[in-house]
Amino acid sequence: VPQREIARLADKSTRQIQRWAKDGGVAPRRLQVVGRLTALLRHAWTPEGVVAWFDRPRRDLGGHRPLDLIDDPTFEHDLIEAARHGRAQHGA
Repeated sequence: VPQREIARLADKSTRQIQRWAKDGGVAPRRLQVVGRLTALLRHAWTPEGVVAWFDRPRRDLGGHRPLDLIDDPTFEHDLIEAARHGRAQHGA
């Protein structure tokens, strides 16, 4: 997945993502969640599909888009499970 898309999903600039990749350190929680989800999704989706997954409403997330739930820690488990199920239930 291109860095510019990871940056968009993490709500950070591409430059910030490049700095974290180069310098290390503790990434913000949102970037960590995006990283975990993309790592799971890349096994079942193309890079374009991984990015699109975040923007599509999902039945298994109550019709919400994953992108809208990333900042809420109570949904982290649900997001991980939805990513693990890959292409299943991809539409609303």
